[in-house]
Amino acid sequence: MDQYIPPVAAVATGLCTVFLCFLLRIPFFIVGLLSLLLVVYALQDHLYRFATDYRNFSAPDFLKQNASILIISLVIILSLGFLLLKFGPRAVSQNQPVPATYGMLSSMLGMAGLSQQDSRAPNRNTQNDRIAHAV
Repeated sequence: MDQYIPPVAAVATGLCTVFLCFLLRIPFFIVGLLSLLLVVYALQDHLYRFATDYRNFSAPDFLKQNASILIISLVIILSLGFLLLKFGPRAVSQNQPVPATYGMLSSMLGMAGLSQQDSRAPNRNTQNDRIAHAV
């Protein structure tokens, strides 16, 4: 039963804090300062309660137990860094038309005697041109 009381107390305190912040319209600056003070208190309490565990901790044992996870993480981070260095952070879509260098559109344009540039040219057959040709 002792294991369930701290999480329930933490959730209840958090819900009360959020409810009071929105109900009383407390400025977020004050809420930020209060949260920083509570984090400092929680860290001090944690270090006091687990001081023996931190004294008995040794880094070589930790590295031996987690070597595979550390190496895989290092490889992933370095790979992503290399890809960003090589190609740079670009947008996925740059809204540029894809050139028709092959495929059905290219063959149809070639058969019609049109180039790709001609197909992109604006349509110049306006109403005034039709009237001028009719007269």
